[in-house]
Amino acid sequence: MGLLALRRNELLRQCAGVRPSEGTWAAARRTLRTGLPMSADFTVRQAGAPALVVIVARLGVTAVAAYSIAYKVMYVATMAFYAVRQAASIHTAHTRGAGRDARREIGRQAVLVSGAAGLVAAALLFVTAPWIMAAFGAGPEVAHDGTLFLRCVGPYLLLMACFIAAGGVFEGSGALRRCCG
Repeated sequence: MGLLALRRNELLRQCAGVRPSEGTWAAARRTLRTGLPMSADFTVRQAGAPALVVIVARLGVTAVAAYSIAYKVMYVATMAFYAVRQAASIHTAHTRGAGRDARREIGRQAVLVSGAAGLVAAALLFVTAPWIMAAFGAGPEVAHDGTLFLRCVGPYLLLMACFIAAGGVFEGSGALRRCCG
């Protein structure tokens, strides 16, 4: 699809003949310098999930079953936070590219929107936790543990929502390396 797009887009066809402003290795280093700190955020978060499974596994099979259902339900909520992060990143890059520095305002808006989404998610999970566990066919013990997990995860969701959204501003401004790397 990408090759087809290159062939059909006049501007892209014109740019194909332009000589790069830097060499391949310099471009690769610059990409890695930007991309590695950005990937560290998600990598650390994903490495934490198996670490938590190790801790939860000590509580028994029921707790692991409840945790696995509840954690996957939590992923649905976090997708909204990543959507706000992406929007903040794009908006920040556009304003920086236009010569404006609106990072503080964009950050404030992103944290407010994502924080509100986190609060709504936490409230919904608190109220609907028993029905969510029942929808996954959890037995009484698993449903009890899963409901407890979903009802206790609210503060974590709220904090994670704000941090994820703020990361988009750093990402879009090119300052992620400064704060993470």
